[in-house]
Amino acid sequence: MLEAARDVTAWRAVSAGSGRARTKQRRPSEGRRRALLARLSVMSLGASPDGEGAAEPEATEVARAWLDLIHSGRSASSWAVAAPALRETIGREEWQVALRSVRLALGRCHSRRLHSQTTVEAVPGVPPGPYTVTRFESGFEERGGVIETVTTCLGDDGHWRVAAYFVR
Repeated sequence: MLEAARDVTAWRAVSAGSGRARTKQRRPSEGRRRALLARLSVMSLGASPDGEGAAEPEATEVARAWLDLIHSGRSASSWAVAAPALRETIGREEWQVALRSVRLALGRCHSRRLHSQTTVEAVPGVPPGPYTVTRFESGFEERGGVIETVTTCLGDDGHWRVAAYFVR
């Protein structure tokens, strides 16, 4: 399964079988959640490698700092600082279980370099942007050449936050 593209939907499937209780927070309907994930996935996977929009240095730094949280074992913190779109799609406990499974399979991250970044102003069916799709080529103990895709969105407060994370 690790060789296939991993996304939050796959993580939900893994965590659903874990027997963990769901959080009691209010969530969008399953159909709405899946539609949002599908649109973010398409946006992340469809961005051109050379970037169509202008680079957003702040978004890149937010993505790097957020990945550092994940790779240092602070999955609860990564969920807490993520965009509402991510937090409404997957609960904190589900997120932690999903990240733990990825971390165990990949091992420690020993390198990361910026591969590409694209800014997307609007995507039909997704809350207004802009969004950035930032790809990093990362090396792990158990596997090199991993592409980590971090989609960030600009919040109403003017700060970039992570809305989606994909590993392939």
